[in-house]
Amino acid sequence: LEVNRAMLDTLSQQCDKNTQQSHLSMHTRLNNLTYIILDKASLHGQRLERLVRQWTELSEKHDQLHSFLEDIERQMPRPVASNDSIMAIQEKISTYQRLQRELTDEKPMVFQVVDKGKQLLHSVNCPGLEAEVTELAEKWVNLNTALSLELKRTEKLGEQLQAFEAEAAVLRTWLLTAKMKLTDIKHLSDQDQQSIATIRSKNDKLLEFRKEVENQEGLKSKIMFVGKQLSENQTYDTAGLERNMAWLEEQWGLLEHDINKAEEYLHQAQMDLMPSRQALTELATWLNEMEEGVKQEISKPVRNMADIEISLKKFKDFKIELQNKQLTIDFVNQSSLQIGTQDSESTSHMSSDKTEFAERLGSLNKRWQALSHDVNEQLRTFEMLQKKWEEYESSLSRLQDWFQEQEDKVKHYRLIGHEISVKQTLKESKMLQQTLKAKEEEIDHARSLGERLVELSHDSPGCQRSIQSSLDHLNKRWQHLFDQVQDLQSILNELLSQWEAYHKELQGVNQVLSETEYCLSRYSSVGADLITLRMQVEKLK
Repeated sequence: LEVNRAMLDTLSQQCDKNTQQSHLSMHTRLNNLTYIILDKASLHGQRLERLVRQWTELSEKHDQLHSFLEDIERQMPRPVASNDSIMAIQEKISTYQRLQRELTDEKPMVFQVVDKGKQLLHSVNCPGLEAEVTELAEKWVNLNTALSLELKRTEKLGEQLQAFEAEAAVLRTWLLTAKMKLTDIKHLSDQDQQSIATIRSKNDKLLEFRKEVENQEGLKSKIMFVGKQLSENQTYDTAGLERNMAWLEEQWGLLEHDINKAEEYLHQAQMDLMPSRQALTELATWLNEMEEGVKQEISKPVRNMADIEISLKKFKDFKIELQNKQLTIDFVNQSSLQIGTQDSESTSHMSSDKTEFAERLGSLNKRWQALSHDVNEQLRTFEMLQKKWEEYESSLSRLQDWFQEQEDKVKHYRLIGHEISVKQTLKESKMLQQTLKAKEEEIDHARSLGERLVELSHDSPGCQRSIQSSLDHLNKRWQHLFDQVQDLQSILNELLSQWEAYHKELQGVNQVLSETEYCLSRYSSVGADLITLRMQVEKLK
């Protein structure tokens, strides 16, 4: 168009003045139309060049990301199989974690490609491009979801298997040792059967051994609970695990049976050598010590879960000792009946000793019943407190972990500077703010649990202070995180406004550069006459 306009100007110069004058209006109109079309072509050319450049860059980044996602997909380990060892499961966990990190590192690039693709689709109508962008975003989301699910599932299975195998091995070793220990305790030689001191020593050892078995009950229950969870897993062969559990249950049952038999055997051996009156005297002495011990334990303040567990263990030991002495109580009561029968046959020999024995025995039975009642009541109370404390501390722990996780995220968010990441982080921070408001319900639930514990611990100011302190700390963390999120949103909004200003300025600069480049390409040919040349010089200036 520029060449044709220059040619027209040259032809005009070659004509006489009358001819130029007669065609002046048409010549001027054609020149003006030429400049208008040139300006429109210039703008359209700039737009097309910009679209080509953006589309080319987008295609390159899309191809890179597509290859990257396919590579991640190829590297994903197969799900846990029945023949996988703990080591193999741990390797899979490491692979999942590495792939998830790599995928997360490319997240800003994915958002950038999707964002640029949407911008480009505002200017062009291309269903193929729209499908490519959508497919890329969906593939990234699906891969990230699959990695997260498999990682979580594999981690849970790995932790459960590792815990089960380690703790089952500990319990298996303990059971074998316990069996040998019990065999040694219950063995009485002919000489031992004539020594009440030896029998009493053996009985004391058996009592301590019972307490040791009681302490292992928690480990055994935990192993069975984890084993039951594992047996419900559909992807892992649990036949060997179930055999292991059955063996542990069988050995535990045999141990308890053997303990009961050993207890009866040692008690009978002791009673064969001990008169009923001596047994009654020893029972009264033991009862005095037990009553004092229970009284002291009840008076101890309870401040936290550790205090509850200590007291609970103590009362479990008290209950075991009561059960251990039950055979002696039964023996003394049976002896009293036998004495009564003998006295009815020879009433002339009735003495004050029999009356005294009966009175002492009656008083001891009442004390025994009262002590048993106190121990059982305290045991129930502490078991209930333990359950409430576990629920309360579990609720606190979940909230504290969540707060810590969000605080770490907020710290990381402050380091984000890329525009796409800033936009995404701003969305996430708003979602976090909404989640924080929803978390108030969980905090209220924890508070209600704490208040219930305060009511149950009305006689323990230390416990009340500890609960109130933990609740106050929870409220402070909530408020601190809420303030952090608000500050973060202010920072991100400011950063986003700076990005918008930057893009506005950059767009202006790019437009000037594009126009200049296009103008330079237009004026590569010199005008056909001096007037045209001067006009070109003025435009370039």
